[in-house]
Amino acid sequence: MSPNHPQPHPWREALYQEAHSRPFPVLSSPALVTHFTLLQARLKASDELAQIIQLADALEGPQPDENSRRYQAQLGRFIFSWQRHFEFSTYCFILPDPDHGFEQSALEFLPEGWLNSLGGEMVTGMHLLIEPYQKNQTTTPERLGQVFEEPWMGSSAREDGALIWSDFRLKDDGFCRYLVQNKTLGPAQTGRLTQRLIELETYRIMAQLAGPLVKNMGPKLDKMEYSMLLISDHIQRIHTIEDQKGLLLKLSAVAADLELMRAYDYRFSASHAYFELASERINELKEVKLPGIMTFGDFLNRRIEPSRRTLRHTRQRINDLNTRIAHARELLQTNINLAIEEQNQSLLSSMEKRSHLQLRLQEAVEGLSIAAISYYTVSLLKLIFGGLTHMGLHFDKDLATGIAVPVVVGTVWLSIHKIKEHVLKKEE
Repeated sequence: MSPNHPQPHPWREALYQEAHSRPFPVLSSPALVTHFTLLQARLKASDELAQIIQLADALEGPQPDENSRRYQAQLGRFIFSWQRHFEFSTYCFILPDPDHGFEQSALEFLPEGWLNSLGGEMVTGMHLLIEPYQKNQTTTPERLGQVFEEPWMGSSAREDGALIWSDFRLKDDGFCRYLVQNKTLGPAQTGRLTQRLIELETYRIMAQLAGPLVKNMGPKLDKMEYSMLLISDHIQRIHTIEDQKGLLLKLSAVAADLELMRAYDYRFSASHAYFELASERINELKEVKLPGIMTFGDFLNRRIEPSRRTLRHTRQRINDLNTRIAHARELLQTNINLAIEEQNQSLLSSMEKRSHLQLRLQEAVEGLSIAAISYYTVSLLKLIFGGLTHMGLHFDKDLATGIAVPVVVGTVWLSIHKIKEHVLKKEE
């Protein structure tokens, strides 16, 4: 039967499958769950998938799909699942009916050298033991003392369906321990509780990856804030362009250092998201306090909340500094532009005065030129008049010279002005 619907979106099937891509494990008591998280760093997805294929081959398990980002299968005695997230990958090994509690995990059944061949860096690791609850036996301090160091944390979870315990410390093998004492939870409920505890451990540690960065940034931010205080103070005091340009260079150096810090903003954003997820997982445990025992939520919130506030405060300091730098740069640039404009006005005024003086000088030179040309012209006419009288023409040469003077001066003046007008028109 052909489908009777519009053209489907190319992502439609994948979006529907996404809701079923992370099923909760189904767990019966007893079981030992070993889980660890690897930061991918520069590890390619294809290289990581090749390691999973190698494990499946060695233990004669089914092959993962090509280009897959998740895998789950029964491999010998244990159930193995792998999932590649955005910046980390998770590896989970479920060993049913463990013979020696925490002392023998599924990792001992892996091919020799396979764990060491994995790329990435291990950031979280946990062993979670699920055992049946036996009243007045498995909850004694002696039992918990065999597993944890004091003080340990615990509570009744999932509407008193199980007791959960941990000391949140790394043991000699590099893993921390959780103990779940199952009262009334079925396999599916036990699986969901286990998944919540795994995610809690993963997200609370991933959230704190920004902690060392924040700690290192503190003194640098103090220094940068002090530098900005000095720069803001100097902006009001200096007036020369050279000093303002020097201050702008200092401001640019502070901005460059801040930009290096802003490069870690992705880490801060990720940590903020992980903090939110860890808080959600704590709430989903639905803990009920046991007498004299601190709950997971009480213990972790006292550690998570200060870290979250410090992270939020550091991001706010960086954003505030960025705003102050932008305002200071704008103010400095405005001052420099105003100073340059004043210099240009002064230069234009000076050029105008020089041009006016040059014009006056030119007019004076024109007057002298008219006088000089007129003088030489009249002198030539006087010689001509003298020569004409010697040739027999009878007239008063001095009178003729005197009459010629205003005519010559007027003619020279008019000629020079005509030439000047002609040159000016050409320039226009």
